[in-house]
Amino acid sequence: MEKSKRTFRGSYPAYALTYFFFYWSLGVFTSVLSMYLTGIGKSKAEMSFIMSASSLFGVVLIPIVGYINDKLRKPRLICTVMMACVAVFGILFALVRETMLLFLLNGCIMGFISSLSPVSERMAPRRSTATAPFVFGARSVMRRPYRWPAP
Repeated sequence: MEKSKRTFRGSYPAYALTYFFFYWSLGVFTSVLSMYLTGIGKSKAEMSFIMSASSLFGVVLIPIVGYINDKLRKPRLICTVMMACVAVFGILFALVRETMLLFLLNGCIMGFISSLSPVSERMAPRRSTATAPFVFGARSVMRRPYRWPAP
């Protein structure tokens, strides 16, 4: 049991599952957001204003989080803190009805999620390229022949 735990952690399937759930949660949040805002009585103009926060905050937060990641060199800690913030902001987002607060919370949630992708990609080459069927890099993922590790 201990050996299988060690081989899964940091392996290609672990990163593939992480990215699957990352983009799945991003898709679910963005697709349900407009229905949720309609359900709490927001007008189309207010919904557009709230949803525009994701791009604005992303443009600001991605370089800031990248700079912090370059200085600290602890991507796992940064990802953990940002996901905890996203969880807290998500709960607050469900409780708040003010348009400006919804704008700020949506911006922080989507900005942190957008910032998370480059930080988590930084962890991937160090851990999984030796056994991965894909090469991680500046151009994202390129296919390469997969060689199964010797038993």
